[in-house]
Amino acid sequence: MKTARGDERQQVLRAQSDHLNMVMQWRTAQTRMNHLSEDALRPGRKDNQHELFKVDVDACDEAKFRVPRNTSNAKALEAVWRPQLHLHGALFWGVVECYWILEGDVFKDSSTEATIFSYAMDAAMGELKKRGTSLPHHGVLEVGCSKCYFQFCMGIIEHPSLLWSK
Repeated sequence: MKTARGDERQQVLRAQSDHLNMVMQWRTAQTRMNHLSEDALRPGRKDNQHELFKVDVDACDEAKFRVPRNTSNAKALEAVWRPQLHLHGALFWGVVECYWILEGDVFKDSSTEATIFSYAMDAAMGELKKRGTSLPHHGVLEVGCSKCYFQFCMGIIEHPSLLWSK
């Protein structure tokens, strides 16, 4: 194995430091948007049309979600069928958290993401109606899978009435 020279090592360390700084800036921005969403959607808030709401949609990796899990006799369960479930969640910041446990054979694609998002949107709209709070006109959607995100957004662009029908 070839060892890095001093100048190559410095370049690698600088690139790593730059990467970590960008990750921390991204996390700071996400946290700020989470707080803005929570503030805009607090009960009774009606003057929030120029603010934003944020929704995170993601799923748990199936390989990490077999049942039973973390048992003391895991070796004895090796030969036993352990169903592989699909855990999916949507966090509508400041309003609701929604979780779904789906069968392992449910497709994990943009249509599932859109379905999860629409259920979360329905739950959030119901909660906002109870609170007497309106939904801001600006939203941030964060989806765990970039391919799903692209397909999901294209579906929204082609059929906006699916989300914003009156």
